[in-house]
Amino acid sequence: MGLNGLDLKLRLYRNQSIHDNAHVSDAAHILWRLSRVNQSPTVRGP
Repeated sequence: MGLNGLDLKLRLYRNQSIHDNAHVSDAAHILWRLSRVNQSPTVRGP
């Protein structure tokens, strides 16, 4: 119960206080994953 309460508080804090930053970090993570895929030796470009 304690851990669930803490998780809930963290979710609320993130949603309220870091809403914009979360979107920025998600976008950065997607770009990082794409760059990793593009650099993969198994993926050949045109």
